[in-house]
Amino acid sequence: PLRPKMVDVDVRSLVLDAAGAVRSTGTARVAADVPDDLPPVHADPDLLRRLLGNALDNAVRAAGPRGQVRLAAGLESRDEGERLTLTVDDDGPGFPAEVLDNLFEPFVTTRPDGIGLGLPIVREICVLHGGDARAENRPSGGARVTAWVRAR
Repeated sequence: PLRPKMVDVDVRSLVLDAAGAVRSTGTARVAADVPDDLPPVHADPDLLRRLLGNALDNAVRAAGPRGQVRLAAGLESRDEGERLTLTVDDDGPGFPAEVLDNLFEPFVTTRPDGIGLGLPIVREICVLHGGDARAENRPSGGARVTAWVRAR
């Protein structure tokens, strides 16, 4: 079981580091879109790194060596308070319709070499931080995974 260790996290640095780590592998073009003035959020930095790593790994594999991946972060005001939203878009083939509703269930995968735990872990980390996650196909093609966590 995951147990968050909550501290103030510099999300901008965390997101830029995650995008840079993927960029350094040379497997896909990764762009990061993070506001300069994004304030810290109260979260577990190791779990957020894991969340980003899992979501980015899936996107990079789907996009392929010449693909593009975009990672965005921002704060949204909601009735229940502010939340940090992390979005990972890729220009791969998108999610097959037959698994789209089950992607956050353990052992559901779209890859022959996948084990199907990446997105369930993403959701679990979100829930531990008072949030959730969703996956969808983008109208312009490719896939989007959106994760959100309570900011405070």
